[in-house]
Order: sequence, then C-alpha cells, then structure tokens
Amino acid sequence: MKIGRIRGIILGGLGLALLVLSRMPSPPSSGGEEPRRKTTVARMGDIQNALTEYYSHSNRYPSRLDDLMELAPARMLLGETNEHTFVAAWGSPIVYGPTKRDFDLFSLGPDRTAGTKDDIRFVRWNE
Repeated sequence: MKIGRIRGIILGGLGLALLVLSRMPSPPSSGGEEPRRKTTVARMGDIQNALTEYYSHSNRYPSRLDDLMELAPARMLLGETNEHTFVAAWGSPIVYGPTKRDFDLFSLGPDRTAGTKDDIRFVRWNE
C-alpha cells in the first residue's frame, strides 16, 4: 500500500511539473530572426529588380506594387507569385512608396514598428 501511495505521489508530482512546464514560454529558436531577415531582404531585392524593370519599360514607377503584375518582364523577376509576394517573412506587408523620381521600399521588421533599428529599407535614387 505504501508503494502504491508513493507511486501516486510521484506520478502526481510529475503531472504537475509537466503542467507547469507546458505553461512556460518557449525559448527563442536557435536561428533567431536572421533566417526571416534574409528571406525578407531577398524578397525585397526581387521586388526592387522588378521595379527597375518596370521603370525601364514605362519610364515611371508603378503607383503600387500590385501593378508590377501587369508587365510580364517585371512579373518574371518576381518568380512564382502568390499572396505572400509582397509580405515580409514575419507577416507584415512590404511597404512601397513611389516618389517623383525614385521609390522607397521597406519592411517594418519583426517588431512591426516603423522607425526602429530592425526595419529594412531599400531606397532607390535615379540619377
């Protein structure tokens, strides 16, 4: 009887320990944000190339990124397109802003807040 009781206490204690551990936050992954950052930078590089191609054909930048899909050479530079084409690896949209002579392309970074050090910004100036 004592062994059964001890076994029950031990199993109960293990169950409680597992419950506590399951409620604890997960440790950060060993890769951190760097793989996502690299994916986003590569995606933004493809978009920048497509924007340059669009400009070379129409002598202007598109008013929005979706307009890149209208020009076949620009669309080809984007590769396989889907709903994630203009989205950063952490799920926030890649932001594009055309100006009179150039464009600004940026990601808000993993914190999804503008103006912080994790933002990724591509700026294009026409000479």
